[in-house]
Amino acid sequence: MRLNQSFLCVAALLLVCAQAGPTAALGRKCADSPLKEGAVAGRDDLRLGPPVVFDDGVGITTGRCHQLSAGGRALAWVIDVREAAGRLLVWRCVEDPAVTDVEPGARGGYFAEGYEELTSSGGTYSFKEVRLPLWGHFSNPSFCGAGLAYWGTEPARGGKVRAYAMLFDLGPMRLTGKRLAGTLAIESDSPDFFPPPRWSATGAAVTFDAGATPDPSAPRRALRRITLRPAR
Repeated sequence: MRLNQSFLCVAALLLVCAQAGPTAALGRKCADSPLKEGAVAGRDDLRLGPPVVFDDGVGITTGRCHQLSAGGRALAWVIDVREAAGRLLVWRCVEDPAVTDVEPGARGGYFAEGYEELTSSGGTYSFKEVRLPLWGHFSNPSFCGAGLAYWGTEPARGGKVRAYAMLFDLGPMRLTGKRLAGTLAIESDSPDFFPPPRWSATGAAVTFDAGATPDPSAPRRALRRITLRPAR
């Protein structure tokens, strides 16, 4: 996966709404799932270390990352770990020694462009990019079971952006829903410009409401409110 400091998605990870799990678990309530130090659920070989603040040094991106290790060997710094449909997804943090203007105790760095699948074979671990259509800086995802909901974006005329409600099934790794919410100008660098999609309590539906923020901008209010339903 290409790592690029300009492609930052911190709040997306801090605001995710659901612990991912097998496809059959879509019927259960979607719960919050912050990372914590200790063993990775369902994986006896993996552990998370204590949190360390990563800071890009310019006031855009700051987040708590954990060192992911296997058998005492460090694999990566991560800001999110998700088990979904038998896959282990991680979002990596990247140290950058060139970033020095950070608070004491913090590390200079940034975050990868999105999730990767962590696989292991014969004690060797590797990362594989998870390719999601129209994924971008403003995707701000949320999970429920094998369902991954996020905002898709693509350039439009006049410097504007077309925003889509996107639903991806991590079981067969395919897009199951895509609807245009509208076109707008995004005058922000914040990765949580769009609020994360909200899953219903049972995981039967997910709603994209761009105006559901404490201080919604006029462009966001103009976007359509969309509800998508996972394939059964």
